[in-house]
Amino acid sequence: MGRWWRAIGVLAVVVILFASAPGLALAKTPGGTSTACHDDGFWKAHPDAWPVETVYVGGAAYTKTEAISILRTPTKGDMTYVMWREVLSAQLNLAAVPTAPYLSPHALIEPLEFLTHYPLGSGVAASSETWAYYSAAAARLDSFNNWRP
Repeated sequence: MGRWWRAIGVLAVVVILFASAPGLALAKTPGGTSTACHDDGFWKAHPDAWPVETVYVGGAAYTKTEAISILRTPTKGDMTYVMWREVLSAQLNLAAVPTAPYLSPHALIEPLEFLTHYPLGSGVAASSETWAYYSAAAARLDSFNNWRP
């Protein structure tokens, strides 16, 4: 039961982050003026577009510098890095892109649950039963993170 409460607490932090998004800097598409969601590659290469200096992913706080360092870390088959990147990108997109499509808070429950049970660097293999269960949640976030108007 304690794991669920921790996941709910993480979700509450995410909701607070999203609620504070109005008035924050917009992430512009490269070379244009329209806004769109971006994947982890964009956020890694454009630190000035980040709407926050600290992010909360999987129950842990990371400075922008720490998060970018993690984005630059090769996954080496560890799917916790893949999920972490999708959750981070979704959070930044929701905070930075006011025209982003609606993303239900429920879409973050499974990814946050995954990161609560399997912290970053836990070594979850792509071929594991665990990833087979959670990979659809990562795919949903990936679709959101690659949305274009």
